[in-house]
Amino acid sequence: MPSSNSEGVHLVLEVGRPGVAKRKYCLIAQRELCEKVGKSRTTLRQYPRVNALLEQKITLHHVYQRRREQPEEEELVQRVKQAITDLANRGEHITPRKVAYKVKISRDVLAQYPQVVALLEQSGYTKRKPRSAREEELLELVREAIQACKVSGQPITKERLSSMVAVDRAALLRYPQVRAQMTQAANEDRQQRREMRHQEREEELTQHVDAALQQLRDQNRRITKQAVENLVHVSNICSYYPKVRVLLESAIAAQHAASKTAQN
Repeated sequence: MPSSNSEGVHLVLEVGRPGVAKRKYCLIAQRELCEKVGKSRTTLRQYPRVNALLEQKITLHHVYQRRREQPEEEELVQRVKQAITDLANRGEHITPRKVAYKVKISRDVLAQYPQVVALLEQSGYTKRKPRSAREEELLELVREAIQACKVSGQPITKERLSSMVAVDRAALLRYPQVRAQMTQAANEDRQQRREMRHQEREEELTQHVDAALQQLRDQNRRITKQAVENLVHVSNICSYYPKVRVLLESAIAAQHAASKTAQN
């Protein structure tokens, strides 16, 4: 019984082979096949040879269908040209993904057509570099931007660096080495600027304190930390500015020594 069913199925499937009727495929759907041999799909698959034959023919059928659904290259080239023109007119960047979406064909299929690939390249599209190579390229650009900021005295920020290398900040931060370089440079620059502001403020306060000390001497008033802070309008002045503390302590000590000398 299995043998006769197998032979029957084989005869039916033979119709689907190329070579007959001008080598055109006459593909038989599973349902039609079952009707021809008078068996259900479940029953047919109980026979190993029949099941193997079915799998083989179904696979060939799917391959044929995929090939049949793919357009001819000349037709596709025209569609791709139109898609590229549309994208260019809208000012959009030409990419395989966008073109594939417009012509309703996957990027993998587009890549199988040499003329289509050539069209994309002529339109300005270039294949992306490997991630590691792209990271090295971006890292070098970021380093150059950092150096340029240092030379010009501009603050180093991630926003400024991304603007200088003309790459979106979020895209840059996806690369670990680039992100680390940008973060380190921005942090170091921020710290240096904070220290510079502190030094400038200390120099300014030192001058004010020196003037306040002279005022207290001229008025024969006692020099104290509180008296100086009142005159310069800054509290805890000795806690944050070492040079001011040294100046104030020196003035207090000198007044104290002069007072002792006068008493003797």
